[in-house]
Amino acid sequence: MADFMRNNLINITSTNFATSSDLDVNGILVVASADTWSCILKDRSGAVCFRADSSITNHRTFYVPLNGQPLTGLQADTLTNIEIVVVYLNK
Repeated sequence: MADFMRNNLINITSTNFATSSDLDVNGILVVASADTWSCILKDRSGAVCFRADSSITNHRTFYVPLNGQPLTGLQADTLTNIEIVVVYLNK
């Protein structure tokens, strides 16, 4: 069995990231570098497919399980005070 948590993932660290490939997403982890942060990801058509924001003190890690959510491409639109976004993929 493959090690999904280490092998089937995409690391996003800047808004320069974009892929037009269809993806089967198992979960998204956001790690922020400050107390006030925002993460917006869009699909190939430009529609928002994921958004997470916070201004809570010491709330800098956020995980959303998606259990095989299909996405048509993925691009980083807004990464304000974001250290890394990890997109876990089903393979």
